[in-house]
Amino acid sequence: MSQKEEDDAYRAIGRYIVEFSGLIAAMRTSIEAQFFFHDDPDAIRLVLGGALADQITNIFSRSASVL
Repeated sequence: MSQKEEDDAYRAIGRYIVEFSGLIAAMRTSIEAQFFFHDDPDAIRLVLGGALADQITNIFSRSASVL
């Protein structure tokens, strides 16, 4: 593998991490917005603060199916 190919591979991995993080952040914000008017938003942020990505996606998919 050439240096350029290796650099491109690392760049692609970095891009994936950034996009994935952005997706999880958007999903977390969407979940918070759904509960914002019904509950204490600070409590929801506190609970979601320790949630892992797969937990966020599970909550997001369940809440999206309810709508």
